[in-house]
Amino acid sequence: MAEIRMLDAHDAMPEGRGRHVIVIKQFHEDSPRETVIQMILSRGEGPDEQTEPVHADGRKMSFEEALRAARAVADSEGIHFVYGIDRTRGPRETAVLAAGGDHSVAMDKLDDFDTEEGEHGADMEDRRNGEPQDYRADHEV
Repeated sequence: MAEIRMLDAHDAMPEGRGRHVIVIKQFHEDSPRETVIQMILSRGEGPDEQTEPVHADGRKMSFEEALRAARAVADSEGIHFVYGIDRTRGPRETAVLAAGGDHSVAMDKLDDFDTEEGEHGADMEDRRNGEPQDYRADHEV
């Protein structure tokens, strides 16, 4: 029986041409209150197969149901691992959802101050003075 490995919300998805099944739950890109569950089957060669898991009657599966279905697919394909990733459970995603989809919630104000050189603003813009200078001399490239 395939092993289900749960990954944290911001963990990287398995890469490469490995043999595995991934079930990912994430917010719909056009509607932050809706979620989408996808199953990705990688046989190790050829293109990955991506589906939205549904029941025989067409109802969408829950994340837990999709994980069980992915295990059955993995078992039938001789694949040893199923990876589950719930991208809706991260702390930032929870805050965004609580704010009605407002992605600016809990964002720190960007600081545009270069403490190493004591400058405000973007370096390239602030350094324009009419005469080109080579600022790489201070830093190896």
